[in-house]
Amino acid sequence: MKKLVVSKGVPVWVTSICRFSSSILAPTRDDPAMRSSDFDLESVFGFMKNKIHPGMLIRIVDSIPNPSSAVAIFNWASEQKKYKHTVETYAHAVLRLGLSGHWDEMQTLLVEMLKSESYPQHSLDKSVASIITGFCTCPKISKIDCAISVFKTACSMNPNHRPQISACNRLLSSLVAGPGNFDKVIFVYKEMVKRDLIPNVETINCLIKCLLETGRVKLAVRQFNNMANKGCIPNTQTLKVLLTGLFSSEEGRELLRLKIASSGSVPNPELFFHALSQSLCDDEMFDEMSLSIDHRTPNCSLISLVDGLFLTEKLNRSGI
Repeated sequence: MKKLVVSKGVPVWVTSICRFSSSILAPTRDDPAMRSSDFDLESVFGFMKNKIHPGMLIRIVDSIPNPSSAVAIFNWASEQKKYKHTVETYAHAVLRLGLSGHWDEMQTLLVEMLKSESYPQHSLDKSVASIITGFCTCPKISKIDCAISVFKTACSMNPNHRPQISACNRLLSSLVAGPGNFDKVIFVYKEMVKRDLIPNVETINCLIKCLLETGRVKLAVRQFNNMANKGCIPNTQTLKVLLTGLFSSEEGRELLRLKIASSGSVPNPELFFHALSQSLCDDEMFDEMSLSIDHRTPNCSLISLVDGLFLTEKLNRSGI
């Protein structure tokens, strides 16, 4: 399993609960842990009474394999006069329940958190982002359906909800990585635009990849051409995604040939050639080909290069 890389914007509690939740399976009704008689909730309540605080609650909820008991403890804490949940405790419980497959309980606590008037909007936005990131990044049990559900719920319940760009990109990347998620990708992107959240190059890369993989070649190229208008500068990944998608269809290859033929030169040639090498062939083969071609090569030669790489890729796929 690849090592989980967590960005600086992800709270420590998200990574800790992911490690904990990935080590257990969602309990079933036949699991002894689901029978309340096997777990003494009253002793836990007695231990926590008069000294409960958010950090203690999170640690205790994490230490209990049975999510149903964790919900009972969370609800008990809500009734204590001297205690008040924080957005972190809510977010922690929502993530915990979603990862263990307790969808209804997760949704109930999420709505309860979002309805609360006790927390400033920026704290709720940050909390929602942490939950989405947690669902998208947990190893083995990544819950993309939970992540998109949290996103939809937050957007539908609060017109002032402002998603965080990092969480949106995580969600888009996870959706694009799986099949049949076109409508969800477009929904997330439209919500971002509706809420004046400016997309960055990572956002557009995901959108282009999704459009190409669903056969919407011209729309993908249009998004690429409009990147400058959105303040985005294409990077190597952008060109890699675009070229890989274009080379996978006759329509895409023809568009690429026309683009080269109609322009005086390849824009940002070093980036273009590097992206070609990553998209279509191994580094050694590309180095040999690129040595004989100057970056100011006439368009006809560039077209020949594209056709040659396409033929090489086609032969490789056929096993010849």
